[in-house]
Amino acid sequence: MLSPYGVGTVDQALFGVMNVKHHFVRLWGLANKVVVLDEVHAYDAYTGSLIEYLLKWLKGLGCSVVLMSATLPTATRQALLKAWGVRSALPECAYPRVLVADQAGVRVDTFTAREQAPIQLLGLEESLDSLAAQALDCLADGGCGAVIVNTVDRAQALFQLLRERVPDDTVLQLFHARYPAEQRREKEQATLTTFGPPDASRQRPQRALLIATQVAEQSLDLDFDFLLSDLAPVDLLLQRAGRLHRHRRAWRPVAHQQPRLWVAGLCADRLPDLKTTHWGHVYGDYLCLVTWAILLREPVWRLPADIDRLVQAVYAPWPELDHVPDEVRTRIEDVCRVEHKAEAQFQQNLAKQLAIDPRAEPDAAYIDKPHGGDEDDTLALRNRTRLGDDSVTVIPLWVDADGLWRIHPDDAPFDPQQVVSHALARQLLARQLTLSRKALTVHLKAQPTYPALAEHPLLTQSQPLLLVDGVCRVGKLEVSLDAELGVCYRRVGEL
Repeated sequence: MLSPYGVGTVDQALFGVMNVKHHFVRLWGLANKVVVLDEVHAYDAYTGSLIEYLLKWLKGLGCSVVLMSATLPTATRQALLKAWGVRSALPECAYPRVLVADQAGVRVDTFTAREQAPIQLLGLEESLDSLAAQALDCLADGGCGAVIVNTVDRAQALFQLLRERVPDDTVLQLFHARYPAEQRREKEQATLTTFGPPDASRQRPQRALLIATQVAEQSLDLDFDFLLSDLAPVDLLLQRAGRLHRHRRAWRPVAHQQPRLWVAGLCADRLPDLKTTHWGHVYGDYLCLVTWAILLREPVWRLPADIDRLVQAVYAPWPELDHVPDEVRTRIEDVCRVEHKAEAQFQQNLAKQLAIDPRAEPDAAYIDKPHGGDEDDTLALRNRTRLGDDSVTVIPLWVDADGLWRIHPDDAPFDPQQVVSHALARQLLARQLTLSRKALTVHLKAQPTYPALAEHPLLTQSQPLLLVDGVCRVGKLEVSLDAELGVCYRRVGEL
């Protein structure tokens, strides 16, 4: 962040508002710059609260800040503006809109966006068999489509289910975040090549299907003829829908002239299964259930006109749920909503305890703040930019019978007790990925220190994922690296 121009995740900036080593250097690096934060709707209450503290600091440092989102709830927008010092009521303005807050006050204006063809919204069961059957039915008529699911395990299982069942001429691709870095870049490029915007230099396949997780939800310019998705909060479903008929094309299959989005779990006769699918763990029960309820009466989306209306309907303080059965409404409002609000309040309070307030007196600003990035203090607080399971940056390595390591099974071995060359370190760095399975992270952090990684500056933050006969065994958990599927988890005894 000391360079004139920089691109990265928001985490590095957020450490500037915490009591980590040299945090003031991070803030100084941002001073007097234009700071752009993209997709600001996508953070939970904890990280969102830290962003509010960051905004307070950035204003004091003379920065201009650009916040970008197509699906921002009103309450979040108001909180961000309040952090910037805006206290006045916001003027009404039609969506899509641009809002500017500066010394002259708050101004807002609308603009004209290209109208998309109406999207037909359809529901199906949440099982992988149901998703696979619908994807195959769509592929029968040709076209390039996608299935976006909420977990890597689910994506891997669906890919394996479809691999033997798709027509022979189908381009079938899998894309998620559990690949080594260099392979993930290759997967991303292959995805863009197959499903990217129209390009006269390449021909779009007649039949192609992408199985992906949230990595395909934002930032990538992808264009699908048809789309299937797991149930998710409405703003994220809208982001996914933004990849459906995204570009004007001279030709699409007849069966896919109208954009259609199938949502797994969107069945009117029963609530979605949030436990077995782990959707509730990923997004929380409340937002998934309110989205389910609101979308039951929204069979057609007209974008971009409906984006703001749908987002505000789901994120309203009291969503309109009169159309669902009383027992379902009671569960959503009295149980899930209470839990959701309590969790959000807890996250906001936690962020408040960690963040350094720019308005505090210097001699009081650091009182009771934890130190460093990974150390707990007496209050059991820890500086982190995101909540959730702890993650570890790993480098998958094959271990031979002599205890030597290899980047790939057929590569030349190297000694883990010797410092690696810079050239080899860069090869190892290119194989990094982040894993967060709890049993695995505990095991990896308890490993002995190996000079090969610990004593080279590029690799000091990485742990080796040691594969013996292709598998790392941690209790009943087996972790493997598959060339096609990426890192796979399997519990001993499971098929």
